[in-house]
Amino acid sequence: MAKNNLEQEKHPFRMVIYIAAVIILLACILVMVFQTRRKQKDYENEIAQMSQSETEYVRPERTTEAESESEADTEPAPATEAKAEEDQTDADEASEAESQEESQPDSTESESSEEETEEESEEIQSDLRILVLNGTGVQGVAGYWAGQLEADGYEDVISASYEEEAEDETVIYTQARSQALPLQDYFQESRISIGEITEGILMSEGEEEPEDVDVYIVVGKTDARSE
Repeated sequence: MAKNNLEQEKHPFRMVIYIAAVIILLACILVMVFQTRRKQKDYENEIAQMSQSETEYVRPERTTEAESESEADTEPAPATEAKAEEDQTDADEASEAESQEESQPDSTESESSEEETEEESEEIQSDLRILVLNGTGVQGVAGYWAGQLEADGYEDVISASYEEEAEDETVIYTQARSQALPLQDYFQESRISIGEITEGILMSEGEEEPEDVDVYIVVGKTDARSE
């Protein structure tokens, strides 16, 4: 009997322990649920903040009307930029042309110098020894042209016959082209040949063939004049 009474006395104590354990377990569960909800709420808040920050980041920056007007004033219009580039290109081309002109010799000066040289070369050289040859078959042609040259200032002019047949045009033989240029004014259809005549010269009776002749003129048939 005593043993049964002891077990009955212990039984309420066990019930108290069980109830306490259950309460503690429930409390733990509640705490866990509360913490879970709190963490979930914090997580949702964090997600919302991140979404809001991303939206703010991608959202284009708004500019005020005054700023837009100032940017429009400072930025050049496309037409103005194209005009500026064209002006710069023209300036570069002009500069390049000037540099090329400076590097090249003045064509006007060179032409004028050539003209002056030609004019000087066409001046009469009175000291030239000229031998006029007649191969046209017409009497007195060489004498006629020798007289024309002497009348214009040539001091040493000799006339003779030419055993070879003359060409249609007068040929002026010389070693220096500048000496023959003035003589072409007399023979309009003449040509100049660099060289000299060593054969076919027939002098008048009693005359010797001259030496140191500067210019030989073989009068052509187109210049066969005797008067």
